[in-house]
Amino acid sequence: MPASGLFTWQLTGSVAVNTLFSTAFPVFTAIYAVRGLKDGPIEPASDSEARLAKKLDIDAETLYENYSPLILIGFPIFAVNIQPLGTLALLWGRTAGLIDHLNDDQLESALSGWAKFSQVYTWLTGGVCVAALGIWSWRRQQRRKKESKMTLIVGAPEVSLVLFAATFLPVITQPMEVFP
Repeated sequence: MPASGLFTWQLTGSVAVNTLFSTAFPVFTAIYAVRGLKDGPIEPASDSEARLAKKLDIDAETLYENYSPLILIGFPIFAVNIQPLGTLALLWGRTAGLIDHLNDDQLESALSGWAKFSQVYTWLTGGVCVAALGIWSWRRQQRRKKESKMTLIVGAPEVSLVLFAATFLPVITQPMEVFP
């Protein structure tokens, strides 16, 4: 395979992986948040979750609470993937022949537009993450109030929420110039 063909395939793979993760992470986080809003006990969503909960000797709600560190791990990966995606997409479009020529103003406009979009998208995804962790922290505290045997005041959702706030703080403190 010629080097240019190999480069095109590698670039296509990079764009596809970054796009998939940048789309899937906020969606799965929102689904996680919505599951936490359910009234009453939570049932496993699949047989594999039921087997995992049974193997760990915990209920489905505790299993879902223990998913919260995945948000803490996933958000920095999401933020790193979303930033270069616009540049990769432009490069891929040029390599694949979809973009014929861009002058300097058009290129600057495209990259500036992507930078603004990615910043807003990162903020919105961070908001969804904070909401999801907040919902599960609240749900855990409500359950702790009802059960006398639950002695731990702080669990995985609460710790993840505090650590996520520290991770999300640099994103919040960046000046947001969406509308110049």
